[in-house]
Amino acid sequence: ADGDDEGYVYAWYVERSEVGGTTSRELDASNFSKGDDIYAEVVPDDGLETGTAVKSATVTVRNTPPTVLASVTSSEPVESCGTAQLDASGSSDDDGDSLTYLWSISSQPSGSAANEDNFSDVTDSSPTFQVDAEGSWIFQVTVSDGSDSTSTAVGLTSTLRSDNTDPVADPGEYAQSDLFSVCVNTGYTIWCDACLDATFSLDGSGSTDDDGDDLSYSWSASSDPTGPTTTIADPDSETTTLDIDGLDTEYGVTESYTITIGLHVIDCAGGYASAETEVVVTCTGF
Repeated sequence: ADGDDEGYVYAWYVERSEVGGTTSRELDASNFSKGDDIYAEVVPDDGLETGTAVKSATVTVRNTPPTVLASVTSSEPVESCGTAQLDASGSSDDDGDSLTYLWSISSQPSGSAANEDNFSDVTDSSPTFQVDAEGSWIFQVTVSDGSDSTSTAVGLTSTLRSDNTDPVADPGEYAQSDLFSVCVNTGYTIWCDACLDATFSLDGSGSTDDDGDDLSYSWSASSDPTGPTTTIADPDSETTTLDIDGLDTEYGVTESYTITIGLHVIDCAGGYASAETEVVVTCTGF
């Protein structure tokens, strides 16, 4: 101090570069971003002379993680096959950053086959969720501001639907494939190639549910273990294929092989039904 009226001149530095046109004691937030290091140099100035510049401590701009507010807004308990409304739209970010959301299942009842497909949209702030079993559920939502994320859990209780109607299984109609083997006479013996492999289409789309529930499917093939190998491409799909290895035969002989096809369908309330059909493959040597 020298007895004169004293003022100060401020020079601001962001990432060690001086911010031009700024001499006040405050620095507008438009001049820096998260992660930037900021400091100021303060010079005493009485209008006649300037004093020695003093450098402030360096401050690093930190991100503030979002605050998550999440809940189940639909009435509980939710019946199996019903829809639960989840809501994290009340989440906020003190920095004003845009938020993204990601929902997942942390815990689900025994017997549930639910996965991310049961959400209407796992990235929505307020998705719906299709319940498929009775019991306790825990969902997790992770909210991110692009730099940091915060997670929280919400719980849900579901009960069995009291008036569920069992589905009706329809595995499709009887099918037959007649194949032929070319036999060769060598003069000493006649030998025949195995017939080509047979492929049948399996279609359970005729199965119905009076409640309009989505169905899960399970196919099976029952056959003589001494017969050819049978393979169902996707046993848990509504439509799939059955492959049967080619049959062996002899000249002038027709071999026939019957496979019983079973279809088991289950609705989301636990109702189920089963039905069977048959496929037959023949192999004739000529």
